[in-house]
Amino acid sequence: MIGVSAGLELHRRLADIEAVETADELSALFPELVVNRSLNERGLIFAEGYTLVFRSGHVQTPLDAAGTPDWGNITRIRLMGIEVEP
Repeated sequence: MIGVSAGLELHRRLADIEAVETADELSALFPELVVNRSLNERGLIFAEGYTLVFRSGHVQTPLDAAGTPDWGNITRIRLMGIEVEP
């Protein structure tokens, strides 16, 4: 269980995710809270110690010239889980 405070913050961040058009817009909205976890995954820190992990939700992920996800053209994301820092 993540607790009431973290749950309310998660609720706000999910609303923000729904409001943006692309994954890059989310990064621009929260530059200090969106972190690159790998080439294919990003994380959104939503409360102290909690990160919402996401990746492209497209059947065929838009790629850039280097063959990595083009976050500026990713309009669907898949939530992979919530990680808790020990």
